[in-house]
Amino acid sequence: MFKKKRHIFSVVLMLLLIIFGIGYVKATDEVTQTVNQLEEQNSENVSSIFDSKIVDGVYKTSENSTNMYLPFIRFVTDRMIVDSEITKSGFSFANKSIEINSPMKGVQVMFSSDTIRVNSNVEYGVLIANGNIIIDSQISKDLVLISTGTITISENAKLNENLICVCQNLELKGNVEQSVIGSAVMANITGNIENDLRLMSNDVKLSSNQNVKNNIYIETYNKDLNISDQYKNVTVVLKEVKKQSEFTFDKIMSMFITCLVFTLMYIVINKIAKKNVFLLMLNKVKENSSMVIVSGALLLLACLPIFFVLLILSMIGIWAVTVPILIIYIVFLVIIYILNIFVIGSLLYSYIKEKYLKSSGIGTDILGAFCMFLVLSVLTKIPLVGPYILLIMYILSLGIVFTLIFKRKKVNN
Repeated sequence: MFKKKRHIFSVVLMLLLIIFGIGYVKATDEVTQTVNQLEEQNSENVSSIFDSKIVDGVYKTSENSTNMYLPFIRFVTDRMIVDSEITKSGFSFANKSIEINSPMKGVQVMFSSDTIRVNSNVEYGVLIANGNIIIDSQISKDLVLISTGTITISENAKLNENLICVCQNLELKGNVEQSVIGSAVMANITGNIENDLRLMSNDVKLSSNQNVKNNIYIETYNKDLNISDQYKNVTVVLKEVKKQSEFTFDKIMSMFITCLVFTLMYIVINKIAKKNVFLLMLNKVKENSSMVIVSGALLLLACLPIFFVLLILSMIGIWAVTVPILIIYIVFLVIIYILNIFVIGSLLYSYIKEKYLKSSGIGTDILGAFCMFLVLSVLTKIPLVGPYILLIMYILSLGIVFTLIFKRKKVNN
């Protein structure tokens, strides 16, 4: 089975860096133009700081009551149809399909729960679809496509620069003047690539020996894949599926050392506080159990939307505020991920100690805390169910820390 999912994160990170770099360079010029346009359009109705809109139903850009002269954000509950020229960068989300029938300039970041069709010229495109993506026009700059279905570059399509893609199937029938880079379970190339083809793929088909003008680099798990007969500049790297045990000697030693460190942290924190601070935390969590679950799930699910919203806000000139917020948010998620076993284990052992081991000493605390951390660590390594246990613990840890920080203790009159 072709494991493409492990590469999605790196591709997404790369496209985000591309967007941010482009947006930052364009931000100063866009802000200057905006000031001039605002002076000329004093009669225009302005109802908010940013050009953001939530549309219930089908949304057509031609139905805008005002000229879209700012970078924009659009959330649409149904289909989105671009039927008027857009000259500014934007972030768009549609619960159904997105259809682009008029030119769009700037950086366009679009999410769709269905198909995305591009029938007109786009400058920079970052298109993400839970369905198919069809390109049937000219793209001036780099194009980034992420699809759970098929990406089709039609015969009429012309990409002036690179295509970066992640998809199930890639049908490339048009022209790419630079390189094609990414991951596709199956790739069928009948068009022209003027530079390189660099893919992770299980099946690559080329209609002739002239489809790719430069180098071909393929990483695959398919040992029968062989296209070297058609091209000289071909590198095929065969990947092997290795079954790795989570209970090798090195991993067991690492697990023991981690549990010892967590145990030391537990004892030191309690000694410094001169009371069972984790029991106090447990009581606060029990009083706000609903908030723990809801806040933990929201903090994890909202990470990608928050990232893109802060990115768009950075592009329109307030990066001095949004970038620090983004850094704090990412650091918070990473730290809690590293310490999630410590957070859950400390509270669980405090509960057991309060209920069954009230008269225990320091030795019992060391042994009990270590065993609790070790049990949780082993549970996360169990095949099939381990990742789900880890995810649940991570969500609970996020909610616990968020609740402890922001929820005030109830004061009894």
